[in-house]
Amino acid sequence: MQEGDVVLVPYPQPGDKRPGVIVRLFCGDDSAVVACGSSRGHAEIAGSVCVSPGSPGYRALRLSAETYFYPSNVVIAELGALTPRDCRCTPSLLLDLRDVEKRAYARRGDQMPYIPAAATKP
Repeated sequence: MQEGDVVLVPYPQPGDKRPGVIVRLFCGDDSAVVACGSSRGHAEIAGSVCVSPGSPGYRALRLSAETYFYPSNVVIAELGALTPRDCRCTPSLLLDLRDVEKRAYARRGDQMPYIPAAATKP
């Protein structure tokens, strides 16, 4: 997996599957920072990114509804917990999602939700 890859993320519950984008890989570690999308619209949340139907990011991520990325939905996940999709994020959207990641660290520091690969196995 690479930065910019689109994945399905078991978040907020292990049985859930949200679309996400790998915004950063950790060297020497099988984990990544992932921005998870939500169909719940809260555009007023500072630092959020909205991916609307018809936009290049919407098509690239193969979304089925308007999707929001919030700092509160940025997680650290083991790569084994993620389900890869056969698509990649656009470069401009990836830059926007890295800004969301920065805001997440500014708000929560090292208190990011962590998704281990074992949590996704029955």
